[in-house]
Amino acid sequence: MVNVLSLGESDAALVELAKSGNSGAMDQLFHRYSTLLQRFVYPLVNSLDESEDVVQETFVSLYGNLHRIRDGQAFRKMLLVTANNIIKTRLRSRSRKPQISLESVGETTASKTMSPDQIVEDGVLASDLKAAITQLPKAFREVVLLRYASGLEVEAIANMLDIPDGTVKSRLGRGREMLRKRLKGWIGNDDAK
Repeated sequence: MVNVLSLGESDAALVELAKSGNSGAMDQLFHRYSTLLQRFVYPLVNSLDESEDVVQETFVSLYGNLHRIRDGQAFRKMLLVTANNIIKTRLRSRSRKPQISLESVGETTASKTMSPDQIVEDGVLASDLKAAITQLPKAFREVVLLRYASGLEVEAIANMLDIPDGTVKSRLGRGREMLRKRLKGWIGNDDAK
C-alpha cells in the first residue's frame, strides 16, 4: 500500500492521519522528530544505545496514546515530555547513575601547539562541550538542552517541566555560567568587549 503524504503536512494533520490508522503518517512524524529527540535524549542518558532505546520507546508510547493528543500542534511538546518521563523512570530504576569526571575526559584544553584547523578537525571542543553538559546538575542540564538542543522557548520549557518561567531563566543563566567556567580554556578573554 502506498501512502501519499505531502512532506509539508502539519503535525496536526499527521497526528489525525495516524489516529485513523495511517502508518505512513506516524513514520513521517518519526522521521521529522527522531533527530531532535536524539539530540535531547543522548546528553541526559550519556549512552548512544540507551538514547536510541528511549527514542524508540517514546514513539511507541505516543503511538499507543495518540487518542490523548487533542491538539496535534502539541505533538512536539508531548514527544519531549514523554521522553523526559521515560528517562526519569529509567534513572529511578538504576541503583546509581554513572558519572564522568572531567579528569577522565583527559586534558583537553586548547593546546598552544594546535592550529584552529586541528582543533576543529579533532573535535576537541565538541568533546569538551559534551562532557561539560553531561557534568551539569540534572536540573540545569535539562533546561539547557531543552533550550539549545531542542530549541524550545522559556515558556514552553516552564510548561513542560511544570516550573515558573523565572526558574527556567535562572537555571539557564546558572547553567551557562557553569559551562563558561568548565570551558574557560576555550572561551576568549571577555575584557575586550
